[in-house]
Amino acid sequence: MLALIASALALALVGFDPAGGLFAAGALALGARSRDVAVFGFAVIAGSMVYGVVLALTIGRRLSGFDWTAVFAETWWRAAVEATLAIVALVWMWWLVRRRGLAPGTGFVPKVGRAGLLTAGAIYASMSLLDPSLAALVVIAGRGHSTVAVVCAMVLWSAVSQVPLILILAAMAFGLHHQGVAWLQARWAQIGPRLRMVATGALGLAGVLLICDTLFWVVGRSFLIPGPTG
Repeated sequence: MLALIASALALALVGFDPAGGLFAAGALALGARSRDVAVFGFAVIAGSMVYGVVLALTIGRRLSGFDWTAVFAETWWRAAVEATLAIVALVWMWWLVRRRGLAPGTGFVPKVGRAGLLTAGAIYASMSLLDPSLAALVVIAGRGHSTVAVVCAMVLWSAVSQVPLILILAAMAFGLHHQGVAWLQARWAQIGPRLRMVATGALGLAGVLLICDTLFWVVGRSFLIPGPTG
């Protein structure tokens, strides 16, 4: 279970998402009521957690019986998988680099009102299904872990990846949301670039290593990175 929790924490940091907090801050700035913004926050956090748990206990469990040692044997199939993962990592890195040019708070601003915010929250939670960090956690969590462990891992992933949104909700609970919005914007301006830099560097390093491993196999029919043993 500890290994799963550690994986969830690492993947949550890679998938760290400030957009939910900025979304809520934008709604508050437009005059949305705190209770309505809280509905949005609950829909985002609980929705992404539920999606993750359901997927891990269904699709993830089915993938757990797959013979991964066959995939990672020293064959062309492993080379193709590594090349694909390298492309995904480098494209994700490129996307993070492009996001650096976006000013905080830019983008779509939710419709002010409970119905609009609830709908926005549900849609936002559904978008977590496209997050590679959640997809990776679904596969890891489905490999023989108990339901309790899976739930704990998904709760941790949702909480850590949505820390800015949780801070806004906590500030609203104590009536400090105006100060909280200003604090979030200031803190994100300081630490946001550093977090993105770490995530970008990690993805770039992973992509380069996988490409080198694939090229090494193409030339010498063996891999630099050892595969799992069955």
